[in-house]
Amino acid sequence: QRVGKNIAAIAGKPYYDWEFEVFVNSQANAFCLPGGKVGVTSSLFDFAANDAELATVVGHEIGHAIARHGGERMTQSAVQEIGAQAISYTTEEAMFVTAFGLLTNVGAILPYSRAHEYEADHIGLMLMAKAGYDPRASLSFWKKFGKDSSDSRLFEILSTHPISKKRLEEMEKLQAKALEYYQKAPVKYGLGQKITP
Repeated sequence: QRVGKNIAAIAGKPYYDWEFEVFVNSQANAFCLPGGKVGVTSSLFDFAANDAELATVVGHEIGHAIARHGGERMTQSAVQEIGAQAISYTTEEAMFVTAFGLLTNVGAILPYSRAHEYEADHIGLMLMAKAGYDPRASLSFWKKFGKDSSDSRLFEILSTHPISKKRLEEMEKLQAKALEYYQKAPVKYGLGQKITP
């Protein structure tokens, strides 16, 4: 609540009905629903040592909401479904429908999802910095969170999320700009309060 409200306050979307909830779950994850409903699982706190590292995740999810990624994904799914139905009307071969689904997933939907993740990383990093959280905490969080994930190219092609190494490289490129925003923030929380899992 504390971190979410601080970031939402500078997000420039006062008409969003921002809500921040923690769900008890063994899977470390976070999500955002259209309109500003942000959820974080309890297991994510194993990777966030302080408010600033948590702000990395909350900022990222707020970034998804601001960029309206949820609506774009629903449109993509609808278009894919229409394409699959059109193919099923023209042939009785289930193999062609399956192939269409696989090709559109790997060739269009998954790369677009990874682009959304990079965009949310960028927006979230700038938001956390503007809200007064040290943006360098984003690097320490992603290093911990991505430690056990695969960095293989094949894994990335079949995933909705970028591989950890590339994600960190992009975050490092954005640090100078984020630090500018952080220096201008009217209130600086730095790393904020320590979080005990």
